[in-house]
Amino acid sequence: PPVPAGKGLEPGDNGYSGSFKDKMQQIITLINKAGKKVYLAKVPFALCSQQINSIIHDYNMVIDELIPAPNNNITVTPPDFYTYFKTHPEEFYDNVHFDGAGYRSMAKLWFAAKKERSYAYARLAKNDVRNLLCI
Repeated sequence: PPVPAGKGLEPGDNGYSGSFKDKMQQIITLINKAGKKVYLAKVPFALCSQQINSIIHDYNMVIDELIPAPNNNITVTPPDFYTYFKTHPEEFYDNVHFDGAGYRSMAKLWFAAKKERSYAYARLAKNDVRNLLCI
């Protein structure tokens, strides 16, 4: 059986322990403690069944809950692989795996997410300079 999503739950809540949210939080915490940067992506859509996509949808809602938590220090908006592959079924090799075009699209979505963050830093830095000049 699939791992429960843990959507809406917090540590200590009944059902949190062992959930997708609990496991993701443990991974995020370990990465941050190691001084590394955390990047998450939305779990991709699958062509196999609506039941699987319902679970994936709940997992993606958990990712949305994890992103804004200040201690998680996640600064890059996750690429939305779910929406992209739902609208690009021709990029699947089979019901779950992507073909070459699908993997190229994943790379482009990651690049766009990272680039967006770089531009945000550049805009922030530019605004900081403007604020300093206006003082």
